[in-house]
Amino acid sequence: MQFFERQPLGAIFLSASLLSVVISTGIWWHTLDRRDTAADELSALTVAHHRDVARRAAAVSPERELPRLPAFSSAELVTEFHTISAEVKLPLDEVSYSLDNTVSQPYLRYRVTLGVKTGYSEIRKFVAALLGAMDNVELDSIRCAREAAVSATLSCELTFSAFYRKGMHG
Repeated sequence: MQFFERQPLGAIFLSASLLSVVISTGIWWHTLDRRDTAADELSALTVAHHRDVARRAAAVSPERELPRLPAFSSAELVTEFHTISAEVKLPLDEVSYSLDNTVSQPYLRYRVTLGVKTGYSEIRKFVAALLGAMDNVELDSIRCAREAAVSATLSCELTFSAFYRKGMHG
């Protein structure tokens, strides 16, 4: 008590210092609690995210992602291409077939390149008919040129890819 009577400013300073220590300790304690709560929430969210990713990965198996592809038969493919070209009256100048080396892929890819000289409407009809008849065939590219500016006939190269199941050659 004597200290408070002799040094009133010192007493006020000491009381203010103790009060600031108590307040600082309370703020520090609250910050630690909030940090721990945030860390727990982050950990729970991380676990939930990993569980969700694992659940989605299990729901989508590689077998489900692959479309149903037919067994490989080059004779059927050649017949189908020639039949559809005859139906739409598309004259084929040159046809080449090649089987891609797809060791790392779960399917076979058979490329068909057609050289044609005809009008634009016949090419459109052929492509539409072919893609409508064969679900496993896609148009990769088409390149056309005119021999003369006034000519209605186009000289085109169409490249298709046909996809088949692996292990089923015919």
